Formats: sequence, C-alpha cells, structure tokens
Amino acid sequence: MPSRLVDGDAVWASDKLARCPEEARADYVWLLPLADAYGNFELTNLRVVHGRVAAIRPSFSLSDLESRFQTYGDFGLLFVWESGGKRFGHWVGIENGRLPRP
Repeated sequence: MPSRLVDGDAVWASDKLARCPEEARADYVWLLPLADAYGNFELTNLRVVHGRVAAIRPSFSLSDLESRFQTYGDFGLLFVWESGGKRFGHWVGIENGRLPRP
C-alpha cells in the first residue's frame, strides 16, 4: 500500500464530508490509505479490509466498516463497482494521484 499524504485543507473544507454523519468523518481519513495512488482499492472481502484497518481499533467492527463504506457512497465520496467477480472502490477526487513526487 502506498504512503499517502492527506490534503488537510481539502478534507476540512469538503462539503461532501461535512454532510456525512459526524462519526463517519474521522474514519474517512483513516480509510483513505486503502487506495492506490489513483484512489482505487479492492472491496471483495470486507473481512480482509477490516483486518487491515481495525488491527489497532478493536471497537471498530466489520459492521462499522460496512456502514462507513455505505455512507461514503451515499454522500458521493466513494464509487463502488464490480468487475470479473470482484468488488472495487474508488475515492472520488483522487483521479490524478495524490502522492508526493519521488
């Protein structure tokens, strides 16, 4: 998984994120690093995703993760699609890659 810098100004000023329930806002930044440089990541097996993001957050359940992804989709922050029997997610707004230059 790539290292990622989060654009604080973009997060803090996001109208889409501001419309999300408060409990989902901080988790958005926590889940962003799931994606590659272009904002894409696999969602086929949510138990695997949960194992990665909740290793040090024992109170963050699989149900919480499912709920967050649903919320981000509902509020236009996450686009989800299926291809070849797999499920993928794309963080909207990371089309150009937002990694620091080498």
